[in-house]
Amino acid sequence: QDESTPFNLTGPIVSEQVAECFEFKARKFDWTTTGKIYPFFYSPSGYSCFLHTNTTEFSNARNWIRDLKDSKWLDQGTRMILIDVTLYSQNVDTFLFFRLGIEQAPTGGLLPFWDSYTVRLPEKTPLYTVVLRGALMGLCFIFFLQEISEWCHHGSRYYCSSFWNVLELVNLSLFFTYSILMIVAELVLEHEQLTTNFDIFTVGLLRLSGDSFLSINMVFSVLKIFKYIKVSRRMQLMLNTFYD
Repeated sequence: QDESTPFNLTGPIVSEQVAECFEFKARKFDWTTTGKIYPFFYSPSGYSCFLHTNTTEFSNARNWIRDLKDSKWLDQGTRMILIDVTLYSQNVDTFLFFRLGIEQAPTGGLLPFWDSYTVRLPEKTPLYTVVLRGALMGLCFIFFLQEISEWCHHGSRYYCSSFWNVLELVNLSLFFTYSILMIVAELVLEHEQLTTNFDIFTVGLLRLSGDSFLSINMVFSVLKIFKYIKVSRRMQLMLNTFYD
């Protein structure tokens, strides 16, 4: 991965609007992309820039792309180009993040692909939602301390030999991870509202990641019902039937 700044300057940069495109930008967190030709995750860092236009005329965008081409921004060493577009539907109050990717093989040839997701971003999170998330984190922390106490009391071999103990730890950890992701998403959203270029991708990725963790955790939460039913002797017959 070439991190030199600038790179591939066979000629001068034709306009100031594309000058930032030649500066390497390091990013540790972004929506990861897996290639088709290169079947691994591409680094979120790279040479990125925003489309700057003075008006909404299509000719300005076309001239911007032409300046990139004339400045030799793309060459045979380019492996992937990602074009990110954010759209907003006022009717359903939903943001759409659309990514178009074009991967170039070392031997030549282009392979296009695309991906998208939708996310709703409220202007302000209701107070009761913040209170519920705080209560969830507090309960998870209390129950997590109880599990750690049992672990220390009985030992690792005895504690980890029980499926229900491991399930409890995984369930609490996923709940805690979900809460952390949602809090970070709120903080990033507050920060991005004060910036010129609103980074919808990071905010949406945090929220979707939190929803994914919560969806998986719902399966574990349903399984925990059998743990509590197991306490009742009358329900032992049903549980033994399920086990068999």
